[in-house]
Order: sequence, then C-alpha cells, then structure tokens
Amino acid sequence: MTSAPDPTSRSLVLDNGLTVLLRHVPGARQAAAVVRVVAGSHDEPAAWPGLAHFIEHLLFLGGHRYPGDQRLMPFIQACGGRLNASTQAHHTDYFFELPPAALDDGLARLLDMLATPRLEVEAQLREREVLQAEYQARAADASTLAQSALAAALAPGHPLADFHAGNRASLAVDDPVFQGALALFHRSHYQGARMRLVLLGPQPLDELAELARRHGALLPAGAPAAERQVPPLLPLFSHSLRLCLPGAPRYWLAFALEGQPATLPQAVDLLRELLQDEADGSLQAWLGEQGLCDGLQLSVPHLDQGQALLVLDIALADAHLDSRARLEAALFHWLAALREQEPWQDLLARHPMRTGHSRPAPLEQARSLMERDPGQAPLDARSLHRLLAQLAPPRLVRLFASGEPLQGRVEVAGFQLELEEAGIPAWPAIDVRWRFAGVPVFSPFAVPAALGALGEMPLIQHPGDAERAALFLRWRLPAGLATAGFYQALQRGLRSTQSRAQQQGISLDFIEQGRDWRLALRGAAEMLPAVLDATFRVLLEPPLAACDQGLRLHRAWLKRQAAELPIRQLLQHLPDVLDAAVPRTEVARAVTPARLAGHWAHAAWDVMAVGLDAGQRELLHGLLRRLPGQRLPRDHAPAVLAPSYRWHRPDAVEGEAALLLFCPLPDRHALTEASWQWLARCLEADFYQRLRSELQLGYAVFSGFRLINGQAGLLFGVQSPSATVAQVLGHIETFLAALDQALGDGEAARQALLAQLREGGEDDAERAWNLHLAGHSPDWPRRVADALEHATRDDLLAALQALQQGRGGWLVLANDERPGPRWH
Repeated sequence: MTSAPDPTSRSLVLDNGLTVLLRHVPGARQAAAVVRVVAGSHDEPAAWPGLAHFIEHLLFLGGHRYPGDQRLMPFIQACGGRLNASTQAHHTDYFFELPPAALDDGLARLLDMLATPRLEVEAQLREREVLQAEYQARAADASTLAQSALAAALAPGHPLADFHAGNRASLAVDDPVFQGALALFHRSHYQGARMRLVLLGPQPLDELAELARRHGALLPAGAPAAERQVPPLLPLFSHSLRLCLPGAPRYWLAFALEGQPATLPQAVDLLRELLQDEADGSLQAWLGEQGLCDGLQLSVPHLDQGQALLVLDIALADAHLDSRARLEAALFHWLAALREQEPWQDLLARHPMRTGHSRPAPLEQARSLMERDPGQAPLDARSLHRLLAQLAPPRLVRLFASGEPLQGRVEVAGFQLELEEAGIPAWPAIDVRWRFAGVPVFSPFAVPAALGALGEMPLIQHPGDAERAALFLRWRLPAGLATAGFYQALQRGLRSTQSRAQQQGISLDFIEQGRDWRLALRGAAEMLPAVLDATFRVLLEPPLAACDQGLRLHRAWLKRQAAELPIRQLLQHLPDVLDAAVPRTEVARAVTPARLAGHWAHAAWDVMAVGLDAGQRELLHGLLRRLPGQRLPRDHAPAVLAPSYRWHRPDAVEGEAALLLFCPLPDRHALTEASWQWLARCLEADFYQRLRSELQLGYAVFSGFRLINGQAGLLFGVQSPSATVAQVLGHIETFLAALDQALGDGEAARQALLAQLREGGEDDAERAWNLHLAGHSPDWPRRVADALEHATRDDLLAALQALQQGRGGWLVLANDERPGPRWH
C-alpha cells in the first residue's frame, strides 16, 4: 500500500489491484463514492454497438446479494440521495451521494452490482426498451446531433463517428453469441486492477479505508488494461459543415487536440474562465457590443490519453455569413493576443480567489478527484502554451445549425442528420485592444456609504460563515404584467458586473422564475454590499443597448427552448403556471427605461442576508432605501391553491408525449408536510420501476417531493415515445390507486428522511432562503422532523389518501389536450 502526505487524503492499492483515493472532508453532511471502470464504448465489440452502455444500465438492476427492492437505486432514493452513471469512450463511471451513516450500505450495494450482476435475459429485454427510448430521445436532442455532426468531420475511421448509444436493433439479447460477448466484456473489464474508487465524506480516513478494503475485496483481481493505440483525430475530413436543427441558429467551433499533457482539464478550466469573462475589454463583451454573440460555452466531450475535442458552443445574435466570419476573426485575434501577453502569473495566482466562493457538493468533489492523476504536477504556463498552440485554424471544425432544410442526409454515430459541406468568407481585419482577467486594471468595488438615517431594518438575517456569506433578493411582479424581454435586458446589462464580481471571488446570479426576479450574491461578506451597489446601478438603470436587445433576446430564448426535449420545456413552464404569470410566448412592446421603471414601481420585494455583521447590514440598509416598490410582509407566504383538476397545455411543446403532474399539499401543517415527504420517499423507487422498467413507457420517468416557487407537493414526470398523454396519465392514476396494498411500512425511508431534516444540507444559506420563499420560519425543518418522529403508518396512509383524492388539487402540464370533462 502507498500513502500520500496530505492529512485529508490517502491513496491505497488493494490486493486485487483496485486503486482507492480517500478524502476526509470535516463537517460534510453527505458522503460520496465514485467507481471508474477503465473500459467504455470504444472498447466494446464492433458487432454489438451500445454493449458498454447497455451493461451500465443492466448493473443497476442489482447484484446477487442485493436484488430487487434491496438494490442500490431504491436504497439511494429512500435515503434522499443522488446516483447516476456515465459511459464514455474508454471509461464508465458509477457514482452516488447519500447521508454519511448510509455510506457503508450504499458502497456494499454498489460493489455488489458491479462484481456480481444479475443478468437474466427477461430483465435485459425490458432494459433494452429503456435504452431504445433513450436513443429516440437523443435523436431529437440538439447537443447530441451537433456532437455527431462534429464527429463526421474528424479523420475517417475515428470511433467518435461510430454508433455507441445502443438501441433495439443493435443489441440482440436473444442471440447466444451476444450473451457470450456481454458476459466476456463484463468479466474482462470489471476487475479490481481495471477500476478506481474514490470515497469522500466526514468519516476519518481510517474508517473510509476500512470500507474500501471490505467492499472493494468483492472485485476479482485480473490484470491491468493493456496499452492501446489512440486513433488520430487528424487529418480532418472537413473543416466546415452545416446542419439542419430546429430552434435558433447555433454555431459550434471545435478544435482537434493531440499530445496534450495530463493537466489539460485544468488548462481548459482556466481558458473557460477567460472566455466567460464579460467585463469591459473581454472577448464576450466585444462580441455582445458588436451584436454577434449572446453567449458561449466551452466543453470537452472527448478526452483520451492527451487527445481531446474542445468545443465552443456559441449562441449567435446574428447568423449571417459575414457576421460569423467577424466572430471567428475576433476569436483568433483574441487567442493571438492571449499568446502574446501571457498573463499566466496573475491568472494562476488569482484563480483560487476567483473560485473561492464555490463549495461543490461532495459528489461533485469526488467526481473531480477521479479526474486527477495522483502524481500529476500542478497546472503551469507550459500546459497553457501547449493548449493555445493547437487552437489554430488547421485544427478547426465549424458547424453552423439552423432550421433551414438541407438536401444532404447522412448517418453518423447512429443518428440521421441533414448535413452538408459549407463555406465561410475570408476573415475581416480586427483591431481590438483586449484585456485579460487578472491584470491590474481591475480594482475592488468602492464600498458605498449608508444613505440617510436608519429606520426599521428590512433585512431578514441569519448567522453564517463570513467567508461564504450570501445575499438573496426577490422582486415579485404583479400578475398579468407584460414582462417579455425585460428579464433578458436586465440579464444582458448585468453581464459585465457579473464578470467583475467574479474577479473579486463573488458569484452573482439573476434568474426569472414565475412572477419573480431573483438575485443571489455569494462570497466574502465584506464584499457583498459593494457588489450589490454596482448591481443595483445596472438593474435600476440598465444600459440602453441592453434594453434595445431585450425583445430579440427573449425571442431567441423561446427558439432555444422549442428545441429542448418536451419534458424539459414543461419543467420550464411549471413555475409560470403555478404563479399565474404571463405566458412566455407573449409578444410585448419594446423594453424601455420608462417601462422598466414602471415595473420596478409595481414590484414587491424582500431580502435575506446570511453571514453579515452589523456594520455590513447597515450598509445594506442604506442601499435598500433606493429600491422602488413595496416591501413584502415578513410573514408573506404562497397561498394554498384551491383543490381542483387543472390542465395546462403550453404553446409550441411538440414531440413525444410528455406530462407533468404536480399535486400540492392540502394544507401547511408540519405533520402534513412530514407525511407527504415520507410518502414521496416510499413511492419514488416503485414509480420508477413500474412506469420505466415494467411498462417501458420511456427513458424520462421521475417523481419526488418538490418545492416550486414556495409551493410544496409531489411531482411526477414522464416522457414517452410509445404512449399517448392520456395513456401516461392513466398509468400514473392506476399506480397511485394501487399503492394502498403495495405501500410497505416505510420505516427505513422515514429514518433516512428524519436524519436529513435534522442535519440539513450542504448549503445552509440556500436552505434558509427557500424556507423563506415558502413562508416558513427557520425552525420549520425541526418542526417537520418532530412531526415525522411521531408519525405513524396511519399518517402515511392518510397522506396517500389525500394524494389519491386530490385534496390539494392536481395540476397537469402536457403537450396534448385534456382527456376528459373533470379537467379544466
């Protein structure tokens, strides 16, 4: 065994070859585990496309020690945790997060299903239908189709262009040859020497090590994976393509990278920060000012032994050919300036401060650790030079997508694409003086003075960590107020301030939900008043250029939404429907400062501070005196919805049948919420099993207790490629009606929920704010926990009966007409 000197980390290699990384996180309220198998879709037999992805699905059906209801998925769901898996080119990850006390049982189930899976043919046939539904959903997903199109431009024969998703046609479950290949793939790759385990939690390292040894020993030993040759990405088959996709025009610029060091992910993270900077002098600021781009995102969908595909996903503001040429010219001019100025010392020094406000959840921390080589050197200037040197035109693939039909039709990676070669004019000359984050031109915000005499303090305040303080503001707009484009204008106007705040280690988020505009600042308490001051200046008087773009940005957002999966579109509409907000499809008059001032004057607002001292709260009070509108009463709470059967069909949600059923609580009593949360835990696994696995309705099937715009209730969601909306609703109703006999005692779920309510989550500030939005006092979780502690099975059954009878009402959002007269 080997060990590292870091007192919070330890590395082990077990006798069977399993490599283990342990991380002790004092005070963490959740624990996490990640297992990586060094085999993925590019390692599967060519005769059976999708076999690696199929095995990932099959393993969740359970192992020999924990079959059926005892397997990992129902166990995690009963704990209120999270779990998932991901099959990549040459690795497959399985991961979960759950309360620390349950880590032992969770890890036992995870290693059991990986080492000794139950692979009955009947179960395989059912799960193949789930994979078929997933394939059909991905065939309509813009990101999937764009990645497939980019794969078509790589060197011929690269496996990224092969079919690996798997579907009914590619997985011959009834064929004995297929069964032999499936068993051989599992036996060959799911071995200790070809797997890694990351365990993270508040437990001491010795305790984590004991868990790893005990459960990791279930894996057979085997031999390490042999060295393999990486197929080249170059020479590119094409440099410029055009794709037919519904929705707003989009643009992807992809770079084929090879021979990169192990620190490439960290170098990409730093490049991402620079690209997402929107302060004056940045690339995004200039592209926005020129009306070329509404935003861009950087991703690395393929990474393998120093080879990578780096992709810029660009939301075009102007899709004309000449505009795209100017955008590319600006990008390469910016990259040249970055190579010339080499601001690495400042950037690397300021990187920890810029990300200091962030505290990822344990699962995200564990997944990040899995990506690191234990002996890897830290990021340095040479890694950044190596990356930038290959961001050059010879390695570039352009992909332009719009709704315009094309003649060319090809199959790439198993998906049918309307795709053809496309050209682009020569780049125009660009003369811009770029500024890169981290240089001295940035100075901290000036701290504002309190304005006027202090009256009654409008702040709702909570104690907290001064280094991870938070400010939350909510503006509630009157029902029926036309707001199309206003949020987008404000969001655009704030972008420079958001980037400046990021430079100071402060996160600034501004979102629209239902009739609310919500602002959240997180970071060091001493900086928050100053950042809020700068934010108010923009929100109350946004730049005219941002106002002028409001309606265009709103329409572009609607087009992007129309290209999303139907179930995602319904989830976007749900807060609006609950809040009786104006439909998002509304076409309004232009956004102007005068109309915006009228909106602010009619708004009602409230604010919460977490982790600020008395002096900082006084500064905030001075700033809050500027706000127009009215303060919301401190005891403001969402109204209990009248029990009824409401049906809402949002405009323009097309595609597969999709349905959301939201069932609000019938009252606001602690026992009611305790019983409904308990009920949600009890039925989640059975709902998933019945509708997804047994009835095979579709890939997107979920349920759970949710708090949406302050309204608590149970949410059920299904998207189906085979059933109608009416049939989906019928299956949900049948499932709920049959629960009287199927519902167990639920004691394990009750105990797990009780522990979670007592201990809280990782983000206390967010929890306090959500309680306020729901109209509850800070002690509400304790009151719900007290009620749950004394709740009985009769209370659980009473909650089920109230749900079945719709005592709190049933609200359906679906992309079809209501099926009968009881719905209105």
